[in-house]
Order: sequence, then C-alpha cells, then structure tokens
Amino acid sequence: MITLMGDDPSWPELLRQVGVPFRVGRPDRATRLLLVSGRIGTRQAQTAVADAHPDCERLSLPRPPAPGRARLRMFCNSTPRPVVERVGVHDRGEMRRWVVRELRRKLNRHSLPLPHLAYCPGSARSAFAFRVDSDYCGEAELLATRRLADEAGLVFSWFINTEAHGPLLPALKRVLAGQDVQVHCHRHEVYRSRAANRRNLSAALEVLQNNGYRPAGAASPYGDWNPGWDAALAELELDFSSDFVAGWDDLPFRPIIGGKPSAVLQVPVHPVCLGRLRAARASDDEIRRYYRSVVQRQKSLREPCLLYDHPTGLARDYDLMAEVLHEARQASDSTLTVGGLAHWWQARELVRYRATMRSGAIEIETRSPNDGIEIELEFEDRFARVPLEPGRYELERLNWQPFDDPGPKPVVSRRLSLCRRLGERYRRLRRQTRAKRRDGDSA
Repeated sequence: MITLMGDDPSWPELLRQVGVPFRVGRPDRATRLLLVSGRIGTRQAQTAVADAHPDCERLSLPRPPAPGRARLRMFCNSTPRPVVERVGVHDRGEMRRWVVRELRRKLNRHSLPLPHLAYCPGSARSAFAFRVDSDYCGEAELLATRRLADEAGLVFSWFINTEAHGPLLPALKRVLAGQDVQVHCHRHEVYRSRAANRRNLSAALEVLQNNGYRPAGAASPYGDWNPGWDAALAELELDFSSDFVAGWDDLPFRPIIGGKPSAVLQVPVHPVCLGRLRAARASDDEIRRYYRSVVQRQKSLREPCLLYDHPTGLARDYDLMAEVLHEARQASDSTLTVGGLAHWWQARELVRYRATMRSGAIEIETRSPNDGIEIELEFEDRFARVPLEPGRYELERLNWQPFDDPGPKPVVSRRLSLCRRLGERYRRLRRQTRAKRRDGDSA
C-alpha cells in the first residue's frame, strides 16, 4: 500500500517507529501512496508514480534534522516566569505527528484507512511511567520517593548516580526492591568522547552490578545526548537510553548516526521537572494544571506519557506530587516502567505485517502474531483497533471511536531573552569546568 523511494535512512526508521506497513524501492500496481525522500528528482518521481496504482498519491518528505544539537526552549509562558529546559533544537515528535496526519489525509481521500501498530501495550489507549534521576539527594529523600511510589501504586524507574549513592546501595535494598533500577552515571556529566563516557558508565555499572542489579538502560545527566554517549552505551551493550536532547514527548525511536539506526533505543520523556516549574515561580495550582495538560495531551494522542523528577523535589513537594501521580495514574489505561516500555517496543520493532483493503474490509497478513500488540486504523476523525493476527476485518463492524481533542499545542518556543540564554549557558560551562577539573584530562 505504501512505498518509500529515496536514500535518506531517517525515513525508514520513522515509518518503523509509527508502525505502518511499507516497502522500499520502486512502486508497483498495489502502491496507493508513494513517499519520496532524499535526492529524487521530479521527473523520476513522476515516472515512478506511473508504475503505481492509478489513484496513487505522492508525498515529498523533507530532510529530517540530525539529533544532537541542543537549545533552551520555553515550555510554558503562563507562569510568572517562563518554564524552560534545554532540549533538542528540533521537535521530532511533532514532525512525526505531521507525517502521520499527511499519510492519513492522503489515504482517506480514497476511502482507505491508515493502518499502524498501536503505540501502547495491549489494548490500552494510554500508558504512564515515572522516572527518577537520583542525582545528589540524601537517604531521607530516597526513602520519601519510595513511599511516594507505593502510595501512587506505581513502580518507578530509578536511574542511579553511583558516585552519590553507591555507598548507600546496601542500605537501600528495601527502597529499591521491586523497582526498575537503571544507570544514570558515576560522575554527573556527559562527555564528547566515547572513551570518557564509557569510563563513566562502566564505573556506574560496576557499582550497580556488585550490588545485585542488572541495568539494561541509562538516562544521561542533564538530558544530554551526542554520538560519543550513544557509542559508549552501544559498546557496553545497554539496550536503551532516555535523553531529551535526542527527543522528548515522542514514541521510542533509534537516532540515525552515520547513516544507520543506533543500536540503542531512545525512550523519550517529558523534560520539565518540578525544579524548572519552581524556578518559574509556579504556584501549586499552576503545577497541577501543567502536569494535567501534559498527561491529557499524551493520552489524547494515544501515546505513552513519561514524566521524570528528582528525589529532592519529590520530597520537598511530597503532597503535591502525590496528587499529580494519583491523577496521572487514574487518567491512564495502564502503567509501566521505562525499562518495560523499552522491552515492549523492542518486540514491536520485530513485527512485520501487510494490510490490504478489499471490498470494505482490511486483510491482515503477518508471521508474528502478538497478544501484546494491536493494529490501529485511522480514518478521518476516528480510530479502531484490530488484533495483530492474520484475518479479514469488516470496517463497518469495528468499534470506531472519535479522536480525543489534544487541546492547544503546548508552548515550545525558542524565543527567550538574551540574558536568560546567556545565564543558562554560563551555568552549563561552570558544570563542565568542574567536571574537567575532577577528571583531569579524561574529558
């Protein structure tokens, strides 16, 4: 149904991320939508369309931005001061959503639904997870964070700073029992070189493994990401990482490095934490509204919602965050962990299927049926689910449901005062300088 032409490796990865069935190469008579990327001329594309179905539509894809560049962005301007965080220059999640809208629009024009793999496990429309970066908090704050998880009925994903909490790990066995324990760092810094990042992560992994933990993933200090960090993760055979300079509020994906998808899966999280909201002088009610809008938007998009914070802020605003987590859990159809989402997504990446429309029905062909993964069909302003199993499904008999209104698009603006940008840059350079002094020439 969908054929991709072009030599840009970013687009096959994005289509696999969405989970649409597609083939790469020249179209055939079954092609109803031709996607053109890379260095394909207009005449070559027109010739290719002539080989496709008579009603074939064409969509020219722009060149997607490479990950790694970071910039300070404003996420909310309704607080006394702007809520800002340093994330990637380009919003990859919004670019993916634009592509999905265009695919749906062009197929719907010919009364064809857009099929793709569901974004959440099982039959859930939404899923919620909470990540904790331990950083440099005290033992009392770690204990308070575990109580918060128990009260909310959640399993947190803990990313441990072993320089700060390695000596406490034997005493924290009960705190981390039954939780999702991953690696944050040993020294709280991300370096440019693969070797320096590898030394940092290796030291952290050794401490965790000596205490009986087997981390499968990481989350970088400050949300940083660069090819050196990614290469160190791959060399240490870590399966996933969660770094909002690579991406945020998006589905899991693999960054393209050197023309190939990374071996390390990125599991994006919402980048704004309590500290950023308090720095913006947000009141308790403003914080509640902010998190509610994030959770509801991700739910309306039928995408996982991942929030994160630090034990220091969680302990300080314990009652407030207990309300936020309780509401997020109630609003979500299911809960999981960052590690659990990464594991499920890796199984989802292995799915291969075909979808064919015939006489008002969709026929599914697959060699890998999976009870935990469903196919979602999007048609105009509604959607329906069918099992990931071979079969024929009459469209009229499906349980069609309307799209939820995601509300106004969040403020994700680059427009900040020069003073604010310079201040953030100055603080970052100070952190890097302190790290270099500690590590000598390792950076």
